[in-house]
Amino acid sequence: MNSLFYAVNILGGLALFLYGIEESTRIFRHNLGNATRDLMSRYTKKRWQAFTFGVMLSAVTQSSTIATSFAVGFVDVGMLSFGGSVVVMMGASLGGTFVSFLLSLDIVKYAPVMFALAFFLSKIKSRGINKIGGVLQGLSIIFLGMLLIKLGTTPLLQEKWFSEIIIKCSSSLIIMPLAACILTSVLQSSSAVVALGISLAASGAIPSSSMLPIAIGVHIGSTTMVLMAGFFSSGRQSTKQLGWATFIYKLAGGIIFIPFIPYVHKLMELYEISASNQLVYGQILLVLANILFLYPFSYEFSVFIAKFIGNRRGEDLTQPRYLDEDLLSVPAISVLLLSKEMIRLADYLEAYLQMLLFPNRRQNYLYSELPAGITELSKCCTEYMYKINISGEREPLQKRYTTLTYTMTVFNGMSKLMTGGLGRCLDDSAISDMFIEHLGGKMWEEFSQLCLKMLRTSMRAFVIKGSGLIDETNKYENRIAKMSRDARRILGKKSYYGPDASQIIRLISILQGLAGMCKEVAQGEEF
Repeated sequence: MNSLFYAVNILGGLALFLYGIEESTRIFRHNLGNATRDLMSRYTKKRWQAFTFGVMLSAVTQSSTIATSFAVGFVDVGMLSFGGSVVVMMGASLGGTFVSFLLSLDIVKYAPVMFALAFFLSKIKSRGINKIGGVLQGLSIIFLGMLLIKLGTTPLLQEKWFSEIIIKCSSSLIIMPLAACILTSVLQSSSAVVALGISLAASGAIPSSSMLPIAIGVHIGSTTMVLMAGFFSSGRQSTKQLGWATFIYKLAGGIIFIPFIPYVHKLMELYEISASNQLVYGQILLVLANILFLYPFSYEFSVFIAKFIGNRRGEDLTQPRYLDEDLLSVPAISVLLLSKEMIRLADYLEAYLQMLLFPNRRQNYLYSELPAGITELSKCCTEYMYKINISGEREPLQKRYTTLTYTMTVFNGMSKLMTGGLGRCLDDSAISDMFIEHLGGKMWEEFSQLCLKMLRTSMRAFVIKGSGLIDETNKYENRIAKMSRDARRILGKKSYYGPDASQIIRLISILQGLAGMCKEVAQGEEF
């Protein structure tokens, strides 16, 4: 019964530890202001700045995943190269050891005092003090979790069955790092595993010779979630590449560090460093060695990853490439990501219209996949758009968001029209053949070219915000309207009112409706 109670203490401590990390992340996101966002976007231009950004962001949030998430977002909106995101990841691996370092200072016993101070600071009506209280609250919860782990570990080691298991495992230099790697993967937190290792080492359960192998297991295990995210990411290439870059980077660092374990351990023993501190310092030393070995070659490493993790299979047109739910709490970035995804949708619309109007340009696979891709991508963009909260943001961002919502509404209409009525009309070319038979091939060619130019001009207005494009769309719309009237007059003069004429007129009306939507896109961007 006592064993169960002690085990519950350890599990509860781990849960509290992980909750503290999540709370720190939440507080950071909640208090991320415009000035901070602008600073982050500017502070990643140079390699050393990107590295420092990764260190600071990971240390503040106690999560290297957050730094990686921001790095992917910056890559997608063009504010950071992929090579820069790799450097951010390197910095994040160092910042992630911040909590482990604090644990080595043995300030866990002050956790209740820290929590009480954080509680009272949160009650003071000052935004600045509340932020300090929030940061302190996250740290105090982490330390409270560590305190519970210690309360459960020490008496549990007195149980014979438990101590025998620990002794058998710690005697193997393969089992310990493997267990640390698996546990880090399951808990999704290297700091939590280090905290558990510190408690066991301080209680004398694990020998000092096992500390460095455990540090290697934790180092490699911390890549599992980001690798899984990249492996199962069907849309975002930057997520895949950074996931694999993180795994290969830390795996290489761990392998390189293995031959030096005996020498580092002897050096620590010489300076009489305790077993628990050997784990913490070993983790920091491993991360630094990893950085020193690969940081000078970060550019070459990123090029290798980009080539190694290329588009090995066809892109899934139905999956978003840029939208990231994790960055919804940062409107400045999420609006840019939405804009990038809408540009991708615009490309799909243009490609599909071209294939509908000109059957000889159809690519079988792409033509069959585009309707579903347009429909799903339009739905994803709309859902993401409504999740963005820009209340309290600056006027330029609010204005850009308003323009995007207007344009997205028009894109939704275009998507339904092109994958619905227009797609059914032109899929087998029967109606276009009727048009050519009764009105001539020259008129069909000119009418088709005008519609395609109209769409391309409106999309150019959306993408590059070029001035004067609305006048160009007006010109194309007037020409399309004139040709529509001419076509109806020719059909009327022939006194031809059969089913063919009805279908031709329906096709003309649909294309006129599409032209009107194109004009709306251009007008929305210019005004």
